[in-house]
Parts: sequence; C-alpha cells; structure tokens
Amino acid sequence: QRGISLKQIVSLYLDLWALGCCQDGTKTWEVVRNIIIPATASERCSFMESEFMRRRGGPHLPHKLVSHWWGADFRDTLVSMVMDACDMDAESVQKCIHATCPLLELEQRAGMFALGT
Repeated sequence: QRGISLKQIVSLYLDLWALGCCQDGTKTWEVVRNIIIPATASERCSFMESEFMRRRGGPHLPHKLVSHWWGADFRDTLVSMVMDACDMDAESVQKCIHATCPLLELEQRAGMFALGT
C-alpha cells in the first residue's frame, strides 16, 4: 500500500525541476541518492510514508507495477508512466510536463491513478 499517484509524481518532478534538483539527464539513482534518501533518513521509513510525501497526499493502493531501471533518466520513466496512464504520445507528454497550464489537464485525465513502485 505504498503506491504513488501519477499526480503526485508529476507534481514532485515539477517541484524538483523548479528547484534545480532534477533536470533533463538526471538519473533515477541520483533522485534516490540526493532526494529520497535524505528525505527519509531521519524517519527511517519508505518514501511514501515520509512526511515529505504525506504533505503531498501520502501513499495510495497501487493499481499498476512500474518497472524501472536505476540508470534511466528519471524524466523518461515519468514520461512512460504518463503515456500509459493518459493514453498520450511521448511528444504530447513532454510538452505537458514542462507547461503548467496543460499540467492541470494532465492531472484531470490521470486522476488518482496510483502506481506501485
């Protein structure tokens, strides 16, 4: 029961991107090492159970399993998840991810589509 909704992961990515913590080319392992581990170290819990994610709605019951590679660009993994959940092509997703107005449409289309990791 530690799934992350599509809305949560897109919002998280945009927050991290705005802070300069996650840019194009940032690997999944870098997100884990530089963001997730520091955010959960003091609480000794999973990322979805951390205060950091509880402020974003906390864990959800997953509806899908997302397989990923630690060496992949985090953004590419996110794009794949959005493509699957919203039945969109990669180009449309990439435009939505970096534009705040279309992101609202993306969130409405995705709803609370939880993805287990």
